[in-house]
Amino acid sequence: MKKSISLLLVISLIMTLLLSSCSKTPKEPVLLTMWHVYGNQTDSDMNELVDEFNKTVGKDKGITIQVTMLANSDYIHTALVDAANGVPGAGSLPDIFLAYPKTAVVIGTDLLLDWNEYFTQEEMSEYLPAFVEEGIIDGEQIVFPMAKSSEVCFINNTVFRRFSADTGYTLDDLLTWEGMFEVMEEYYNWTDEKTPNAPYDGKAFMFYDSPFNFVQFTARQLGGSFFQDDKIAFDDPIAKEAWSLWAKAAAAGHINLQYGYGTTQIMTGEALCEIGSTASIAYFSETVIYSDNTTDPLEVVVVPFPVFRDAEKSAVQRGTGLCAIAGDKAKEEAAAEFVRWFTGIEANTEFCLRMGYMPVKNAAYEAFFAGGFEQIEAADQRSLFESIAIMYRDYSFYPSPLFDDYGQLHDDYVVEMREILRPYQTAGTIDLDTVGNDTWIELENRLGG
Repeated sequence: MKKSISLLLVISLIMTLLLSSCSKTPKEPVLLTMWHVYGNQTDSDMNELVDEFNKTVGKDKGITIQVTMLANSDYIHTALVDAANGVPGAGSLPDIFLAYPKTAVVIGTDLLLDWNEYFTQEEMSEYLPAFVEEGIIDGEQIVFPMAKSSEVCFINNTVFRRFSADTGYTLDDLLTWEGMFEVMEEYYNWTDEKTPNAPYDGKAFMFYDSPFNFVQFTARQLGGSFFQDDKIAFDDPIAKEAWSLWAKAAAAGHINLQYGYGTTQIMTGEALCEIGSTASIAYFSETVIYSDNTTDPLEVVVVPFPVFRDAEKSAVQRGTGLCAIAGDKAKEEAAAEFVRWFTGIEANTEFCLRMGYMPVKNAAYEAFFAGGFEQIEAADQRSLFESIAIMYRDYSFYPSPLFDDYGQLHDDYVVEMREILRPYQTAGTIDLDTVGNDTWIELENRLGG
């Protein structure tokens, strides 16, 4: 009898230990595939941080993130839409991806996770409200803020100093649109005069990475609107005025209308100023290589986005956010763990300093500006963050509007704008007084429907 009792106790103890051991067994490992836009295949700060997550929090929690695509936002937008629509050869959607809200709208929010299922209102209150609101679609937090940017002016200061010495214009003249347009005209004339036997071959001063934004945000600064519902507001006189400024400068050759990005145009000497995302800072080299293979050292300085005198100081709010495919609870939970880690003060600030972005949490944002930027060794990055600090102190920020056809309207505008204005650049002498009105009518004929 005693032996039987002892045996039962041993069996009971073994079962208890086994059950206890089973209860502590880690969850099944979770693999998340990821597409993003930060960097390139050989040099990506996002990839480095993903590796850091995998080795730390991911290792502890059984989560591995595998980056399976790294490309620019336009390419990823197309790839995501094709995958969502089952286009042959497009493959499957990744588990998580960086995208703009316009991409999420096109994909269809029914496929995407509402982050509110994993983040409380108290947690969301830790993030800057404007950043959070940009990712809310139909009342759901579809796009989670990871890092944000705006638009600033990057200047090739090596050449600008020579221009300034000859003409008297300074970087301060680029702080207003009135000054910017004066400088653009003077720079074209200054470069044209260097080749007296070849008239009308002056250089464009400015390249705007997102020319669709120019009329949007200059019209807003002046109190107008570029949009009426989901169409261009062709009957808005202020939008027409903003377009006219752009059209005249472009027709006169003061604006570079090539495709691509301003970093390339500056590094090849085809423009002296790029207006683009703060993240452009990561893509400059140290040398300008001209078409004749001569070179110049490249010193980049940054000034805030221009504003009209006596107008509202405002600029675009930019930056992708993280989306996750809904349906697999284990993957949803893993994605939420990555978001919490990446938007934590340490990881988020490190990423933003590397890439030229702004952190997304209130506490990180305040700490970001508290001590100044003397600790940043690179002069161009220090110049960038000094300009960002001015803008975030003095400017209002607005995201681009969110409607179903915004992406298509953007693409159509960029194509038609260039087709309308490029012929003027090769026409020699033109009547600039009529360009603004004539091309606005032409733009309406092409896009007004």
